[in-house]
Amino acid sequence: MGVEVYEKLRQHLDRLPLGAPKTAEGVEIEFLKRLFTEEEAELATQLIPMPEGLDSIAQRTGRDKGALSAKLEAMADKGLVFRVGEKGNRCYNIIPILPGIYEFQVDRIDAELAHIFDDYYMKALGNEVFGAKTPWMRVVPVEREIPQQMEVFPYEKVSEIIKAADVICVAECICRKERKLVGAGCDAPTDNCLVFSHWAHFDLENGSGRRITQEEALQIAKKAEEAG
Repeated sequence: MGVEVYEKLRQHLDRLPLGAPKTAEGVEIEFLKRLFTEEEAELATQLIPMPEGLDSIAQRTGRDKGALSAKLEAMADKGLVFRVGEKGNRCYNIIPILPGIYEFQVDRIDAELAHIFDDYYMKALGNEVFGAKTPWMRVVPVEREIPQQMEVFPYEKVSEIIKAADVICVAECICRKERKLVGAGCDAPTDNCLVFSHWAHFDLENGSGRRITQEEALQIAKKAEEAG
């Protein structure tokens, strides 16, 4: 299969709302090759963006259910695909490079992968992120010094987001970790990436996050705001 399967995976990822743009140098292929084996890349191209049960995936792809389960579990453990549900009743789906696959490499990223990702981000992925027609990032106020004339709805308040989450975990900030690995970065705290609900369950199961209380989450948000 070689490079072809990774280009096939790139095209599959590029169909997501936040895609995987192509570069003239093929940096994105190097990035994908560092994460996926050829077999994993081929399987990832057969997954859809919405969580899908194992029976459905096996029937749709013609794969053996037992082998499929083992492979998808291994890929989820590596943060290459997303899983939800308890063991024995799993659903799996494809996830974008960012946000998704990249963040789930926080415990595996090294200097080489960091430099490859940084090169890809500067050459193509950054433009995809900030040029997306559908905004996917926004600033959530930490509820200090909000002008009285501004009406801030509950879903925009960090405290309301925290209180609404059934489970919260904190993970290391991969963005700051990656910048330090390429010789840049800052002295801001790194243990402050708050993750909620299904994504928190995923991080906790993979050992990439630490479960925290709502009060701890509020304190982390406050300290992050104070650190700028």
